[in-house]
Amino acid sequence: MKRQMELLPSARRARRIMARIIDAGNYPDGRKAAQFACRRCGWVQWMPIKNVSTAKRGYPCPDCNKCGIDL
Repeated sequence: MKRQMELLPSARRARRIMARIIDAGNYPDGRKAAQFACRRCGWVQWMPIKNVSTAKRGYPCPDCNKCGIDL
């Protein structure tokens, strides 16, 4: 019989680098928006959001995660 560790796959997915919310507000047409910033690479972008609670979870940084680099 195999041991517990032999049953699980050994490769893990790389951890995502998340951009955090730094500001929240509304677009001129009334949609909710938040400004995200990555502490690692400096990426900053305003994006539409559903609500502030889900935005606080973060947004995957497109610059840091495109090549799969993990700290």
